[in-house]
Amino acid sequence: MGKLLKHLKPMLKYFVVVVLLLAAGAMAELFLPGLMADIINDGIYLDYEPAYVHLEMENPFGDIDIEFDSKVYNEGYIPVFEMKDGFSTTDIKSTWNKEFNEVTLSFNFKDIPVSDSEQLFNQVLIPFMNALEKVSFKETGHTQYSQYSPEEQKIVRDAFELLIDYDSILAGTPGFLSAGKSAYAIHIETFLDMFEEDDNGGEESTVWDDPNAKRLLTSCVMNMKHSRFGNLLPVPVAAEKDEKGYAVEDKNGNYNKITDEFGQNIRLSVDSFGEPIDASQVAYIYNKDTERIEPFLDYEIVLCNDVGGYAYKYVDETKWYKNKLGMSDDDIQKTVAKYTVVDNSFLGKIKARFVEFGKILSLSETGSTTADLSMKIEKTEDEWKVADGITIQASNLPFILKKGLFMFAITFFSSACTIFAMLMSSKIAAYFSMILRSLVFTKVESYSLAEFDKFSTASLVTRSTNDINQIQNVFLVILRTTLSAPVTIIGGFIFSFRTNVYMTMVLIYVLPILFAAAAVAAIICQPYFKVIQRKVDQLTLIMREGITGIRVVRAFNKQEHEKKRFDIVNESASKTAVVLQRYCAALVPLINICLNCCSVGIYWRAAQQVAGVAGESLDDVASMLEVSQYITQIAMAMVFIASAVVIYPRAVASAERLLQVLETDPKVQDEPGCRNSGDGSGTIEFRHVNFKYSSEAEKNILEDINFKCEKGKTTAIVGGTGSGKSTIINLIPRFYDITGGSILIDGQEVRTYPQEELRKKIGFVPQRSILFSGTIAENLRYGKKDATEEEMWKALAIAQSDTFVREKEGMLDYMVEQGGQNFSGGQKQRLSIARAITRQPEIYIFDDSFSALDFKTDKRLRAALEEVTKESIVIIVAQRIGTIMGADEIIVMDDGRMVGKGKHEELIRNCQLYRDIAMSQMSAEELGL
Repeated sequence: MGKLLKHLKPMLKYFVVVVLLLAAGAMAELFLPGLMADIINDGIYLDYEPAYVHLEMENPFGDIDIEFDSKVYNEGYIPVFEMKDGFSTTDIKSTWNKEFNEVTLSFNFKDIPVSDSEQLFNQVLIPFMNALEKVSFKETGHTQYSQYSPEEQKIVRDAFELLIDYDSILAGTPGFLSAGKSAYAIHIETFLDMFEEDDNGGEESTVWDDPNAKRLLTSCVMNMKHSRFGNLLPVPVAAEKDEKGYAVEDKNGNYNKITDEFGQNIRLSVDSFGEPIDASQVAYIYNKDTERIEPFLDYEIVLCNDVGGYAYKYVDETKWYKNKLGMSDDDIQKTVAKYTVVDNSFLGKIKARFVEFGKILSLSETGSTTADLSMKIEKTEDEWKVADGITIQASNLPFILKKGLFMFAITFFSSACTIFAMLMSSKIAAYFSMILRSLVFTKVESYSLAEFDKFSTASLVTRSTNDINQIQNVFLVILRTTLSAPVTIIGGFIFSFRTNVYMTMVLIYVLPILFAAAAVAAIICQPYFKVIQRKVDQLTLIMREGITGIRVVRAFNKQEHEKKRFDIVNESASKTAVVLQRYCAALVPLINICLNCCSVGIYWRAAQQVAGVAGESLDDVASMLEVSQYITQIAMAMVFIASAVVIYPRAVASAERLLQVLETDPKVQDEPGCRNSGDGSGTIEFRHVNFKYSSEAEKNILEDINFKCEKGKTTAIVGGTGSGKSTIINLIPRFYDITGGSILIDGQEVRTYPQEELRKKIGFVPQRSILFSGTIAENLRYGKKDATEEEMWKALAIAQSDTFVREKEGMLDYMVEQGGQNFSGGQKQRLSIARAITRQPEIYIFDDSFSALDFKTDKRLRAALEEVTKESIVIIVAQRIGTIMGADEIIVMDDGRMVGKGKHEELIRNCQLYRDIAMSQMSAEELGL
């Protein structure tokens, strides 16, 4: 196949353009799943309040293990929040007892007014905890408050009085407040014991891991201003804005905050919900990727989840409750056990998976919704520890329209590339088949008769039609589908791995199956394709014989016989094709099964990621759908490749058959440097000529042939059927090369003549008259392109054809049907003779060309020929003695040997074979005996 593709060189630039167009179209299609995911993730989204540039403080709690893809957070900092109007630390007690009634406070907090969380943490809570740590049980080694010395107790008083009324907490008693109550009272020793080291051998804990420290922090957080949606909003500050009101970033990606003359950030006023009063002063944080304002994250998660408590949600059937903050681990486990119903049976697990998967795919209508519809729900302790939070589901219609238009543009571009590639590929494939047909035809035209004996006519017809069509079809399929497949596969893998590696790895299990199946199918199918093409040869042969010999078939009533012959080969070809198609057909469902298994595997792995058992979490449906689309594109590309792999052997089989024709050199070729150097004597001389059709044959067809033909004389060859008459005249124009001896024309060895020069000398009239489709004039000019009408009419007159030609409509312009079917046998013979006469050659060869003529026409024609052949060599092969009686020399052949040579009068007396032939046709008186 590769050897044939070299003939595409003139179309190489078109081929490159097709490859580029297909690659561009395939690459464009790879962006569509990502755009679809963007619409799902960013066009329809669950949002908090829009974020803005806000006041920050250094994080006093250490690392916060919360990851969000947002510009809201700055590493090492936490936002500053407004406190409720008139907040004082004395409010902590009432908030504590309201939220955590299982652990009540009987002491009082000091009256320390603070306006925001920065003052609360930096001026109150952090100093209080630092001072408390220095006098804690952990540092002093005491286990009870009574063990402290008076000096130490004074230090303890100083530490507690940073936040707590020391006398009120000292008066409390640890244990239950009174009989019948389950609430536990906080005592001074409770705070002194907060700094106990971790007993479980884990990382060293901080004070904020203590349940009561969490409750303290949570009580403070509950007194910060909450938005109308339940989340905390930080204090907005003035910042540089662009014309759209969005915060301007510097080269490092930081926002340029505006400060006053003292270098302090300028705060913006907020209402009772912590929301900016004058929104026009706010510099919103804009995300250029999603083309919308960045959402505020729930800072309550930051402050409570890993630091001061748990933002805990729980469910009773379908009803959702507000957050429970600052719960201890024991409380969490009890609550989870209370509200979590787990069915560990096999059917229960299956049902849970389906319910879980349904919730993953669900999206509520645009508006207010709970986290139930926006987040994954796993009934495990860790998954419960996520803030409930109320979110806003919204849609960014401009964003959706923009991405949708971009998808439409990409689709249009891809379609345009594909359409142009299809048009150009059709042109390339048609050109390729045209080149192949031209090459085959040109090669066949250069063949000697030996090559035609090697390749049957039916086989050559099949190779130049059916085989080339098979190559064209396969080449077209490869151009249109397979060339773009590698781009889709490689690009699909890259895009899919970039989206989600875990789901993409599903293909690793499927690829070997597809490649192995395609390879096996190709190996099995190739021999069958070769067999089918050979059977097509046989079908062509039988069909050709049946059509060309239809008169004989009908004359002998052999229609049924021919039908049976055709049916036998046709049925055999059909059975082979059925077996072949079974192997091909098995590949398609296998690919579909693998594709469906890929889809199931993707969804299963996505569910595992959602469940958190895959080591990597999945938070959105869009990535799953995106990977699924990439896998589908990859799988379809592999289907194209597999299909090409299956049908490619047929093209290979056909290509091998064409190469056999193209790489077979004619046995009759011009010798290097050959030229016409004859002496112009006008002679043809056979000197001890031997000939056999095959070098492997044991017996010569012609043996020791010796005779000489001269200009102006007629040489006739006569003999029985199969005696070698036609073989002799086929050697003169070098249709075959002799095996031994030599043939001289004008004194020059015939094998040293250029074939074109040699055949220009000859006017050949074959045994079977051949006319080509076209006009009579075109047939007559076949030997002489510039023949005038006068020359043609003269040739027709000599050939005794002018009378019936004048009777035809259009005369010389009368159309000849294929094979001359609209002429009788005698008319075709006379037109063939006229064609040879029109050429006015030096050598006339008539191979039994008068057999279809009546005696009268034969006589007139030979008489007319004498006038135009006076300066030419005339060689006549004939069966009728009356045609050759007047020849200057008659060669008598028998079984490939000359058994007589001379004039009629000599041979009739001296050659018994000639005498027998003559006596069988004419009477003794007619023969002059």
